[in-house]
Amino acid sequence: MKILFMDWPAFGGETVKRVFKELGHELLIFDFPHNSSDTRRGEQLGVEIAEKILETNADIVFSFNFFPVVATAVHACRKKYICWIYDNPAVQLYSMAVFFPENYIFHFDSYEADRLRRDGVEHAYYLPMAADTKNLDKLIPSPGQEQKYKADIAMIGSMYHEKFNYFKKYTDFDDYLRGYLDGVMNAQEKLYGIDILEGALNDRIMEKIKRTVPLTDDKGDSYDTAAWNFANYYLAMRVTAAE
Repeated sequence: MKILFMDWPAFGGETVKRVFKELGHELLIFDFPHNSSDTRRGEQLGVEIAEKILETNADIVFSFNFFPVVATAVHACRKKYICWIYDNPAVQLYSMAVFFPENYIFHFDSYEADRLRRDGVEHAYYLPMAADTKNLDKLIPSPGQEQKYKADIAMIGSMYHEKFNYFKKYTDFDDYLRGYLDGVMNAQEKLYGIDILEGALNDRIMEKIKRTVPLTDDKGDSYDTAAWNFANYYLAMRVTAAE
């Protein structure tokens, strides 16, 4: 099978490319400019992907995470698009392009996979994140490294203070809004398996938030909302950071 691989610096990208080859598939590479182009509605990028699909006669297109511009190009060529999601929230999944029947979406978060199916996505599945055990087994720590990193508990990941979120805007909210959001987040910390964040953002609260944070419900081809974005990109990250 010919697989057109959307190549960008994704975690696990090199491993998956190697495994595709080991399984006997023909791997074709497309240098995907995920940071420098419009990956949602980029017309020129979509044309380039479609031309590559037709030129190589690829059977499927694969990418880590979902990109609407790829889905649109694959849909136009009547091929299959397989993607493996490892980010959450994955905002581009809220594009209308997610509903193309050629999409086969595998999500590491079972809740999100269920949500996609409830929303009407035909091929949405749960697939946990994986590890390259073949390469990891080759890593032998030196005595110094073992002593440095040995611990009863280890945490690998982000503390969610990245520059792309809205944390820095928090001090600009008035006392009422800060108190309200603090209460919602404190309640969410105590409720596992239940998400109350978006539901707590009624119209009055969102109007106050929008005075400080540049949010809009006009997303073009997307069906997410300003409340969803703020709940997931601000409140959920702040809850995680506090935990």
